[in-house]
Amino acid sequence: LNCNKRCSHCHRTDFPEQGSVLSHGDLVTAIDQFAGLYQGSEHQGKIFFTGGEPTIWQDEQKEMLDVLIECSQRGIRPLLPTNASRFNDPDECDAFFRRYVSEADLPLTIWMTADGWHGNVSRKHKTIPDLDTMLDVRSKIPDARKKIILNIQSTIATMGYEWLLDIILSYVAQGVGFKVN
Repeated sequence: LNCNKRCSHCHRTDFPEQGSVLSHGDLVTAIDQFAGLYQGSEHQGKIFFTGGEPTIWQDEQKEMLDVLIECSQRGIRPLLPTNASRFNDPDECDAFFRRYVSEADLPLTIWMTADGWHGNVSRKHKTIPDLDTMLDVRSKIPDARKKIILNIQSTIATMGYEWLLDIILSYVAQGVGFKVN
């Protein structure tokens, strides 16, 4: 997929022309085939969308939100890694979250990248502004906390990231999940 950032650590920066962008039809076919693997099973399938910034994917009139909802409606739990730049606008975030909550059957797990490389952490204010927007919007939508699961994924290196850990721990205390790369 394409991406709206050029992070120095990302393999997409090295090979921006490689890969392919699947059509909506291709994605639905793959989702249906994957869902078929779990039919009659006690296990639930999960799909982790990646390959750039998934939230900017579009195919004619369809966008990633449509694909996430379709996954959920077919019994496959969608996982969305994102740099969260699409969610920094409260109105856009609200529309995305409200539509997902009203149309989806299963929770959406969002894995937001937050670290110095992505440039989305305010060291001065000790916050992650896009995550603050998502938390605020989610708090205003009934049942959104059950349907929109927020997590931080961060890359911690030996380059003095103690300041970042303090910020992340403040979000973990608010119920946001966390994993480190």
